[in-house]
This record gives sequence, structure tokens and C-alpha cells, in this order.
Amino acid sequence: MSKGRVLIIVMLLLSGTTAAQAGPIVPTDSELILNYDLTSATPAPLYETLDIVVNIGGYAGQGLFFNLYTELDGQGTAIVALPLTGNGPNGVCSSGSLLITISFPNIPSSAPVLDGLFSIGLRTPDPSPCSPANVASATAVGSIVGMGSTPPVSGDGVTPAPEPGTLSLRALGPAAIARRGAPRPVEKRRTTCR
Repeated sequence: MSKGRVLIIVMLLLSGTTAAQAGPIVPTDSELILNYDLTSATPAPLYETLDIVVNIGGYAGQGLFFNLYTELDGQGTAIVALPLTGNGPNGVCSSGSLLITISFPNIPSSAPVLDGLFSIGLRTPDPSPCSPANVASATAVGSIVGMGSTPPVSGDGVTPAPEPGTLSLRALGPAAIARRGAPRPVEKRRTTCR
């Protein structure tokens, strides 16, 4: 059995003339989740290699968190957690792009994504002073030797939902503030022990 490694390439392309086509905004307060389902693509999984290419447009040097999850909707294990620490927004409003390319060979650590079902999560902790970072494109291509490769498959965007506890707290917060007005009398009970 041959040994392999996951290959990750990150390139920063800053240019004042070319702009990446705007797509979903990379949020600062939650993760933008992109789901990938290559199970109906030809050839069908299990793939021998899987290549993922993500192009972040409107990039001005801010930090970026890139996670690749083994299941849809940002579930499962994050087998790639790539914190890209930028030098902070560089103050120059450029039409730059950040290109992330990840190649998974047929090795045991890649097995959870070679089935063609996975998701990517993107978040930036630093908003840009210019335009927000956006996903210009995000595709995956699965390949099998002797059978070829799938066409590039784009991820389906999922709006991140707050946790269930957050929703109930949001609903109870205003009610608690409204009820806070007048103090309630405290009922005293008398208990006897026998």
C-alpha cells in the first residue's frame, strides 16, 4: 500500500483589475455551510481522489476559518480545520481572491470524504473595511482511475441556524424584561416536621 498525504494549497491573489464574482457572504458571527453530495454524479463514489477548490472573493487580508466536515450540515468530524490568520484587513480595498485547493488521495484518513458526502464551513473573525469576503466558487471533483472524473460539483449553501437553546433564550429575554416591573409578593409557607 502506498503512502499519501492530503495536499493543501492556499494562494492569495491581489489585483486591482480582476474581481471574483460575488457569491454568498462569509459571515463573522456563524459558519457558512456548503453541503456536497456527489452520490448521483458520474462516476459514483467511492472515489480514489477528491479535489476541492474554494475561491474566496473580496479578500483583503482578514483571517479565515475553513473546516471540512465528514457529514452534511457541518456535522461529523472536522478532518481539515484550517485557520488562516491574515495580517488583518490591510486597509487597501482590492479585488483580491484567496484560492484554497485541497486534494484527498485514497488513504485511510481521507476515507470519510471519499464517499462523496461532506460539508465545508467558512467563517471570518475579521470583517473587511471594504466589501465582505464572499464565496466566488466552491467545487469538488471526485475521480476513479480508469473511469474518469465527475464534473465540478458546487456546494449547496445552508443558512446557519442558531442552536435550539438560543432560540428559547431570545424568546424569553423580552418577556423577562417586561415582567421585571413590579415585584411580586413572596408567599411564605409554614412547614412542620413530625
